[in-house]
Amino acid sequence: MAGLEAPNGGEVKQDGVKRLDPLVLLRKCAIAGEHVAYDYEHLVFGSYRVHKNTRCAFRPSKAEPFMDIGSIWYMYHEVSREDGKYSFNSATRRGFKYIGVIDRSELLTYIEGGIDKFEKIVPEVLAGHKMPKTELKGDTPSAPRKRRGEEFHVEAKRRRQDSVEISFKEYAMQARPFNDLASAVRHRGKPLPGFKPILQLAMDELKDWSKVAGIPKPKPSREKRPFAHDLAKALDHDPKKVPIILVPNNKSAPVNKKNARALFEDGIFSRFERKLLTEEESKARAHAPKMEERVFVQRNIAGRTWNFEVLDDTSNFSDQDWLRVVAVVTNGEEWEFHGWPFGSVVDLLSTIKGFYFREKDRFVEMPDHVHKWQVSVLDLPPKNLQHRSAQLRDTFWKEVERFMLSARVKNFKETPLDVTNSTNSRRMKLPVL
Repeated sequence: MAGLEAPNGGEVKQDGVKRLDPLVLLRKCAIAGEHVAYDYEHLVFGSYRVHKNTRCAFRPSKAEPFMDIGSIWYMYHEVSREDGKYSFNSATRRGFKYIGVIDRSELLTYIEGGIDKFEKIVPEVLAGHKMPKTELKGDTPSAPRKRRGEEFHVEAKRRRQDSVEISFKEYAMQARPFNDLASAVRHRGKPLPGFKPILQLAMDELKDWSKVAGIPKPKPSREKRPFAHDLAKALDHDPKKVPIILVPNNKSAPVNKKNARALFEDGIFSRFERKLLTEEESKARAHAPKMEERVFVQRNIAGRTWNFEVLDDTSNFSDQDWLRVVAVVTNGEEWEFHGWPFGSVVDLLSTIKGFYFREKDRFVEMPDHVHKWQVSVLDLPPKNLQHRSAQLRDTFWKEVERFMLSARVKNFKETPLDVTNSTNSRRMKLPVL
């Protein structure tokens, strides 16, 4: 694999010590809720001390180098803070690399223990069997090594034994001031009363200076994560809770439950044509048992294969079902949304991605109020240009993917939407003779 090296074809070892990937240390601290200190361009994972530029097993793509652990730690540190603001400018200003939304979603889930692996983490490096070439050549700092039977890093051990330097932040947290100025002044020839207990207290604290106590655990992240993150979390809890696409409950609508799968998955658009039935066919259909056919479409979004269920009836929807709705295809009539849990159509279309399919080859005029709605207007191809249906499908999924990878605004209301007094209606455009 490019960018990796394993001397002698075996595990990466240095003086009999196996390489310990810093991403493993960060994940263990995050799951256990332990604080990760940042001191003199080093990260302190419990008893391990790692330079921020040390490479780890994560890389955004095979063409890019392995990411340094400092950039990943800074992203997780800012996201986990209640007042944290993670952006491109804030990361680069502090000397870290910015991690995009797509990579950030899966990486956060991995660090917090939601998943054990994903495609952008190289398992050979994570397990210590191989190392990045930059580390082998000495271009980047070495990862920590774990000796058998020891739970500390060699550098951390040397620092505790041979050095007494501490950061000002650690000093301010552990220093204890005198009660008054008189007790701090020592006159010449006079002993300082009560000095021995203070000296003994200082010596005791010096022994455990690296164990900073009283640091509160980071609060859960309040960053607006991508909508896809919430959908993936619901799927992990219950695989049956797939995302939902709503279409008009009208067979005369251009896109409905009958032709949605052919259009959204195969890129083939066919209009539903009503046909007259004979008396025998009508009786046979009336006595035949009505079985609801479930329609599913499949699409790869952000490197993951998603299954979407196409529905045209929301009468039995629960609150959890509404949270799974990704897109809605409207026929341009407000009464379609009657009884939905939104205060207005504006709130609905800011919570769910809206689409309107326009029939330009027919004499159907798009309602004026649809121009004011926050919907994507897509033109259906005429019968003689059916090869454009695949392009229409790709445009539809591009808009859905952009919506899923953005932060969702939830404008749900307890009072159902009432559009009984709406005056908006569809008008037919007469042909010109």
